[in-house]
Amino acid sequence: MPIARRNGRLHIVRLKGEKSKESDEYEHVAAAYQKREAKSKSRIVALEKVVEEKTAQNKALEILAEEISTDCKWLLAHGVPLIADRIVKYDEVAKYMFKLGGAAHDSGGKDGYGEGRAAAVANKKDYHFELHKSR
Repeated sequence: MPIARRNGRLHIVRLKGEKSKESDEYEHVAAAYQKREAKSKSRIVALEKVVEEKTAQNKALEILAEEISTDCKWLLAHGVPLIADRIVKYDEVAKYMFKLGGAAHDSGGKDGYGEGRAAAVANKKDYHFELHKSR
């Protein structure tokens, strides 16, 4: 066999070996890429689920906040006046306020309860106004 032909065959065999080695490396790189791509896709799916859950939670919290806001507005508009109305119409409070005014008037305070209150605001002791409440 001529030398050129043998060198050519050796060269072909060597090239086939290199091609096989490069093909194996390519397959390893491609497999690693596919694994990374699969991981990335699974992370994206997981993140999308988290985003959906958080969106649902935020929507629920917005609804809850709206309901609480509505309840607070109702209480301010209706509840507080209802409570005040009940207190004003409560007989015991009315009797106590009447007695309070009467006691102030009886003890020499011409302005009644207002005089005692003025003394309290001025941080002075009102010796003319003392109310003893029976229990």
